[in-house]
Amino acid sequence: PSPSREEIYAKARGNLSLDSWTKVTSMADSARTMLTSTFFQLYTGDRCFKLLREGEMQRSRKYSIVIAARNDMLWLAQPPLHLTSKDGIWIPDGMDWGGLNDRWAILGRQFAAMWFGIWEDIVHKGFMADMLKIPSEMFTGRHQYKEYPPLNTELILARRFGLGVG
Repeated sequence: PSPSREEIYAKARGNLSLDSWTKVTSMADSARTMLTSTFFQLYTGDRCFKLLREGEMQRSRKYSIVIAARNDMLWLAQPPLHLTSKDGIWIPDGMDWGGLNDRWAILGRQFAAMWFGIWEDIVHKGFMADMLKIPSEMFTGRHQYKEYPPLNTELILARRFGLGVG
């Protein structure tokens, strides 16, 4: 069964101080809904990655390419697998909300942990505290919500890959 919003928030808080956590959660309803969606998306990505690794262990070898896709994607055509490399990353342009498009990506296996491992870093490695260190000026005019920090999946992915923000 999926965890409740309260359980997800409790895990996401990790070692953040109450003051820092209040910064994260004291936003308008629209932004808080986005934050809840972001946490659930990262949590389910983590669960998928764990299943992928279990499958690799059962077959005694790793996949060379991993495709990450949101469950709300409507595929009208096959992704361009013939243009990809096991040594690279393909992330489509657009819909990035100031970060990296989170709708889908084709990843060489060595990059899959960076894409799917964010939830573990939020829970165990202080990733949220790192996000809170980004100066709010970095987001001026780059996000649909005025609250700080603008924690959407796109910005979190960009931070994870060392791009764009901070």
